[in-house]
Amino acid sequence: GRCTRHNPPCPSQTGVRQASARVLVEDGTSEAVVLCRNEQVAAVLGLSLLTWEAVQNCVQSRGSVCIQH
Repeated sequence: GRCTRHNPPCPSQTGVRQASARVLVEDGTSEAVVLCRNEQVAAVLGLSLLTWEAVQNCVQSRGSVCIQH
């Protein structure tokens, strides 16, 4: 399918993969929420390139996935 992003408009004629994650980080004294996008999500999850591709393919067919680690 076509990219449905509107703001800003997406020029792609094919689908565009985007990923985002919220990561709660704590050190025993306080907490912080870190926002990650696209390849950063794969890195924070510790996924290999092959596994990351499999996750993206799963999202493409299902629409979304939720991973809790």
